[in-house]
Amino acid sequence: MTQQEDDNNHSNEINSPQMEETKTDIQINEEKEEKIEEEEKKKIEKPQTRKDREEYQKQSFMALKRTLNGLVNKVSLSNIKTIIVELFKENLVRGKGLFVNSVIRAQDAEPNFSNIYATLVAVINTKIPAIGELTIHRIIHQFNLTVKREEEEGSLRKLQFIAQLTNQQVCSVTLPLQILIQLMKSPTDENIEKVVTLLLNVGEYFDSIIKGKVQPIYEQLRGIVSRKKASERICFKINQLLNERRNGFINYPSVIEELDLIEDEDKITHTIDLTTPLNTMDELNIFNFDEEFEQNERKWEFKKAEIIGEESEEEEEDNQIQEQQKTKEQTEIEKFDDQTGAEEIFLKKKIYITIMSCYNFEECVHKLLSLKLREGEEKILVEMVIECCSQEKTYKKYYGLASERLCVLYVLYKNLFIDQFKIQYQTIHLKDMNQIRNIAMLYSYLFYSNAIPWELFSIIKLTDDDTTSSSRVFLKIMFQNLFEEMGMKEFKEKLFSNELQESIRGMFPTEDKEHIIFAFNFFKGIGLVELAKPLQQNYLALKEKIKKETD
Repeated sequence: MTQQEDDNNHSNEINSPQMEETKTDIQINEEKEEKIEEEEKKKIEKPQTRKDREEYQKQSFMALKRTLNGLVNKVSLSNIKTIIVELFKENLVRGKGLFVNSVIRAQDAEPNFSNIYATLVAVINTKIPAIGELTIHRIIHQFNLTVKREEEEGSLRKLQFIAQLTNQQVCSVTLPLQILIQLMKSPTDENIEKVVTLLLNVGEYFDSIIKGKVQPIYEQLRGIVSRKKASERICFKINQLLNERRNGFINYPSVIEELDLIEDEDKITHTIDLTTPLNTMDELNIFNFDEEFEQNERKWEFKKAEIIGEESEEEEEDNQIQEQQKTKEQTEIEKFDDQTGAEEIFLKKKIYITIMSCYNFEECVHKLLSLKLREGEEKILVEMVIECCSQEKTYKKYYGLASERLCVLYVLYKNLFIDQFKIQYQTIHLKDMNQIRNIAMLYSYLFYSNAIPWELFSIIKLTDDDTTSSSRVFLKIMFQNLFEEMGMKEFKEKLFSNELQESIRGMFPTEDKEHIIFAFNFFKGIGLVELAKPLQQNYLALKEKIKKETD
């Protein structure tokens, strides 16, 4: 074979169909890669034409939707602070419809985490109030739909969310109160179950601010149970609610400590009720082209920098305060040997930390009794329980239950609480209104539970000279709470029982006309007219007696 033939054969091999196919596959792959790279570049590059701009905005909108859904679905008690910061990094003004939609869907799927989702909305509401308002509008709309479709489980889930939004003060108390009144107009089993669900979740908050307004609803529920106007299942649920209320909703707190993330002055409450025209803004759930997209994005960047900057400053301040407290505590502990009365201060601090760190009253009592107290230090313990109770923003049943347990377990503590009642009543004029209310609520529970004897009323004399405005407020709150807990019939029977006749003589005078009139006006003024009636009889009897003596 010649050299020329070899070259020809070699040329034929290179240009064979098989090699041509291989070459074509490689080229196709390269072209695909080039196209993908070009598409990626187009995404990164700023779009020029309207069509490109619209596509870019649509992709941005879909990415925002996925991010918000992911963050909302990931939120939990342990990571809520982190999730809030991540949410503020996204454009919540443009995505407010998407965010609200995600929250409502997540809550509907996991109603037991309603308090977490409500907290999420509440924190964002402090910076972007439109989100809180839109959430309420949509949840009312969905609640109305579930009622119309007779979807009972769906209605209960929506009511849980409304209750938690009320607890976080995103929604005013008007809305849940209106729902309760509306449902009780037609007390069917289904409506009563809705009422019980709503009150279980918002009951503690209601009792702290509008107790008088919800009291008739509780009375109506008691009547339903006593007259057996509902099924056995519903009666059981009503009794469960009433028991929870007696225990201060200890299993259904309005806001747990981990979710108490907002200062009172930062909260924004929306007054929306059943008569408010609803605007659910459903158009925000779908993509809409924005002619001023870039300008609005820049506005959000400024807003985001402002919000995240505030969050960082607050965190730094919190850390500084915590470090200062730790340093202060260490310094006090180191120096307490050199200070007068330092041992008592150290003991009070130890008792305070024990009370405030316990999960429930049973744990609290157990830990308090485990403290190695010397003789006479039990008095300090009782004083600290009352002091901690008085310093709370609103009364917590936790203190009443712990105090009752101490009184029941040891006579020593019972006697100390009795002594403290006398001291607190005599010095009540030195307390502010919040302290008066909390101490009155604490002792009304101790009387109600018979942890301390009712004979203590012997120290009370209802006269103009023996009372002050503060002591009258104290007695008013205590008696009104006893009436609400016991009902008028039981309260009256207990108060006017034979064994208490001597003890209540100061509150129900019989010998002095002016004293009788003063006591009568007091009980009538605080709404306990039934207690004023015996005084009216005393007045008439005294008048008749004076008339006979004159004749």
